[in-house]
Amino acid sequence: MRPSPEPSPATYLMLTPGSPESYALAGQPADVVVVDLQRAEQRLGAVIALLSSRQPDRPQERWVRLHPANSPECDADLDAIADLGDGLIIPGVENVETLHRIARRRPGTPLIPVIDSVRALTLAPSLARHPSMARLGLTTVALSTELTDGMLTARSGDRAGRGSREENLKSLHV
Repeated sequence: MRPSPEPSPATYLMLTPGSPESYALAGQPADVVVVDLQRAEQRLGAVIALLSSRQPDRPQERWVRLHPANSPECDADLDAIADLGDGLIIPGVENVETLHRIARRRPGTPLIPVIDSVRALTLAPSLARHPSMARLGLTTVALSTELTDGMLTARSGDRAGRGSREENLKSLHV
């Protein structure tokens, strides 16, 4: 009989460092607290406080959502948090080398690459095989714009997608 796998976290609570409600929410029941560096706005002290705060009666993991993988801010995030955080959520991953680069900087840290483009979706199988990969993340807002036929989104207000709907679907072999 195979041993039961570790239970997978069921609830992720995304927190914005520096907002007053984040400190109150950090104590709420959740399996994983995610500190969102994309919304941190130079609040490094708040980030470190959220990552360091743990309640003994609630063994929550503390993960960090970095800036997009190939941005200069991503490297700055990794420098700033040093070894804080139990795992990293990485948006904008469009190649396996990006995961290798981040894994070299944080050996043994579980990674969640976020699928947020058609290109990343086509690479999902190779991203999933990366040894540091905990699971794949998916953001439907960004991805859905590339799979539509150029509709405007309320979020961005500009033409969605990098290519035509047909080009994006063809790249998925649909």
